Amino acid sequence: MNIQELRAYIQNNIDIHSVISQYINLSKKGNNYLGICPFHDDSKPSLSVSTNRKIFKCFACNQAGDVIQFLIKYHNWSFNEVINFLNTTYNLQLNTNLVLKETQIYTEVEKQALSALSNASKIYFLYLYHNKDEKIKKYLQKRRISEDIIQTFNIGFAPAEGIKEKLYNLGFEHSLLVNYSLINNLDNDFFTNRLTFAISNEKGDIVAFSGRSLENENPKYLNSASSSLFSKSNILYNYHRAKEFEGPNKEIIITEGFMDTIAFYRDGIHNVVALMGTSLTENHINLLKNKQVTLVLDVDDAGNNATLKSIQILLKNKITTFVISWEDKMDPDEYFEKYGKQSLQKAIRNKKSALDFVYNFFLKSINKNSSQHLENFVKNIKWYLEKSSLAAREIFLKKIETDLNIPSSAFQFKDDYLKQNFFNSDDYNFDPGYELEKHYYIPPSNHRKVESKGSFNFPPVTPLFFELKILLVVLLDQKFINVLKRSDYKFIDAKNKNYFESIEKIHQQPEAHAKMIMDTREQLLKMIGKEFYDYWNLDITPVTLEEFADWIDYANLNKKNHDINNKIKRINETTDPKEQEELLLKIFKN
Repeated sequence: MNIQELRAYIQNNIDIHSVISQYINLSKKGNNYLGICPFHDDSKPSLSVSTNRKIFKCFACNQAGDVIQFLIKYHNWSFNEVINFLNTTYNLQLNTNLVLKETQIYTEVEKQALSALSNASKIYFLYLYHNKDEKIKKYLQKRRISEDIIQTFNIGFAPAEGIKEKLYNLGFEHSLLVNYSLINNLDNDFFTNRLTFAISNEKGDIVAFSGRSLENENPKYLNSASSSLFSKSNILYNYHRAKEFEGPNKEIIITEGFMDTIAFYRDGIHNVVALMGTSLTENHINLLKNKQVTLVLDVDDAGNNATLKSIQILLKNKITTFVISWEDKMDPDEYFEKYGKQSLQKAIRNKKSALDFVYNFFLKSINKNSSQHLENFVKNIKWYLEKSSLAAREIFLKKIETDLNIPSSAFQFKDDYLKQNFFNSDDYNFDPGYELEKHYYIPPSNHRKVESKGSFNFPPVTPLFFELKILLVVLLDQKFINVLKRSDYKFIDAKNKNYFESIEKIHQQPEAHAKMIMDTREQLLKMIGKEFYDYWNLDITPVTLEEFADWIDYANLNKKNHDINNKIKRINETTDPKEQEELLLKIFKN
């Protein structure tokens, strides 16, 4: 059985609705089910589940796939983990050793190493838990490491000797203990007289340790050597726990070290990881895809440069990024000690966008009267602007013009973001004939007020957005026209109804077809451009007939919800009991 056959077998033997409904509430709508999408900040049902086609699709963020892909995205599991979960949970009676083509997760040697590391962790923990040494107690009190923290983070203490013999007695071989940094080449315990922090992989298996000296002797932290199980460039400390507390925004907070992560934990924030003395790498990105990241790195020169490099990697991978920094050159542990409970929670609430951080960082280093400095500023910030949304880019171009008197014409962008996320003409059946970026909508300077903190709040999706998107779809492919005509969809705007009638006529005139489509599309794109400014993450995508029918159903539902919300708002505003009663009756009739 190959992978394709395995997918087909699972799709035919597992009801996708029964799986997804365990994670989100689904309600019947026509032939399909609708629910709140877990893959973006969703307030109204936008995820559709089709039991006939055995797929799910979100009409807002465009995540889609079968039951396997849903579980991979939802849990951040590997393909193997999903197959094993489904096989066990739904009694599929698959011999996974035969059907899975991927390499076994752990080799036999690695399984032995994991057992040795787990046993070592228990020994370290028990030694710390029962230790009466005053020096250890004072250190724990000074760093405010409580019993709860010791248990939660699997902290222990490595004595001067004794671990080696205990592990030998448990049957572990010398070469294994050397290769996985439990003893050194001199046949001594690897960690001696050090506080130990267990380091786990994303599955929660202990794969290494870091030993902290109690007296700041060098090295202050001694880490396990790289092995087949452990590499600092692949693992984020505490990730296996943090991912369970991501929240609706799928947020992960990245700090420099263990004590920073623990400081956030003490302030009630659990979705925090640490880099363990290395820069953020492309391998770390695999753990952070489809998430929102907040960076809390050191605020000295080295820390600021590390933050910039991390922002580059994150933005390149289209990961929404924020930064927390404070004027005082303190790490989170010191900051929490100085300002107390809820200080780190407040810092998170006041986080800034990555672009805010980058802008202020480069702004501080220039002389506004130096043409060379200004030229360097343009070069430095251009890349970050290019990787940002059009909305953010427009805001900062205006800010740059105000602060530095540099016109937006000084920046030449490729507009990759627009082409990739707004409209891809290759998905459709004709040559558009011109470059789209020449026609996109740039809002006037008074289009939206920007708060002084640089935040940018977007309104909820309006029914008009769906209406404009429907028009563009039927314009680009006439096969969708009959689907729309057979539906009970009623246009909100009379002008849009006229557009639809014009589109029908266009498709009936093949001799003028191409030019008329382009002319009408240009008008629609200018209108949708205004909507796109607010909803840059909602791109135009081709759909099948059934998907288009689902989209119309969802547009009707959105329109109905919007109407109900307006009536509720009016009920709260009016003091006329009769009007309130009439509005309530209209809501119930819906």
